[in-house]
Amino acid sequence: MHILPDELLIFGNLQSEIRKKGIYNIELYTGSFNIKGSFMGAKIPIPSYPDSEVLWNEAELIIGLGDVKGLSGKVDLQWNNGDYDFEGGSGQSGLFPSGIHAQTPIESGTIYSFQVNLELRGGESISFFPLGKETNVNIDSNWPSPNFQGAFLPESHDLADTGFSSEWNIHALARNFPQTWIDNQIDFYILQEGSFGVNFISPIDGYFKNQRAIKYRLMFIFIPFIALFLFEIFTRTKVHPFQYLLVGFAISMFFLLLISISEHLNFISSYMIAAGASSLLVSAYTGNVFRSRKKGGIMTGINIILALTMIVTRKLNWYKI
Repeated sequence: MHILPDELLIFGNLQSEIRKKGIYNIELYTGSFNIKGSFMGAKIPIPSYPDSEVLWNEAELIIGLGDVKGLSGKVDLQWNNGDYDFEGGSGQSGLFPSGIHAQTPIESGTIYSFQVNLELRGGESISFFPLGKETNVNIDSNWPSPNFQGAFLPESHDLADTGFSSEWNIHALARNFPQTWIDNQIDFYILQEGSFGVNFISPIDGYFKNQRAIKYRLMFIFIPFIALFLFEIFTRTKVHPFQYLLVGFAISMFFLLLISISEHLNFISSYMIAAGASSLLVSAYTGNVFRSRKKGGIMTGINIILALTMIVTRKLNWYKI
């Protein structure tokens, strides 16, 4: 028999950090949680199964966790002003894949309140289930770019460069499972459908900037080709199609260098190195083909203008123009 609390309050403070693993960034957090709740014993329905008996003295308080390895230190439980110890595992119910539980004998018709303090480590996201008849979740964090997700969005939130705060208030009528049930009438996957929480995302990283640079590829490719074609027309110098292809390969080196170098250096440094190498290669080849340093210098100027155009407009929101 599963009985959910009438009131569930969760207060969490998450301190996030970024750790590097190879060329990748991993968003991690350490959270301090205070969980409070109450059971209105007089309202607990007793099942009317033939020859059945409710063993109130074998009741357990269960806290489901996605991964118990994230627990840090001892978990304190206050049950009606008494101190109890948690044990590993999700208890006899088997409702949660992993978690902790404590033996909390109860009596029918008695009101019980509880408070749990725990430290939890995790990464990338955190989610909750609306298990209370009235569920209130308050989360504060120093992470500046949260992505709220799940079945419920926060009722209120505050975003700043120094972090965010958010609050959810969810009533039992908004979820798809009851306050009490017998045996396996409700499983973990039904609970999961009502989960909500926040993802810790990095909105702008090196790969995002590279993707933005690639969107300028047509400009980087066709404008030098047009300049090369005009040089051919005005100087009456025959340029073989294979030479156009070599110029195209030289231009494509910019994007290859940008992606590979940015995995080790910051984006601006990677961009300057890639743009400089590609520009010198195209300009030197152009000057050699037309046997004119002036033509090579003009091609260098074109490449510099293109590079500056991308740098200046990389943060521009074109949809607001």
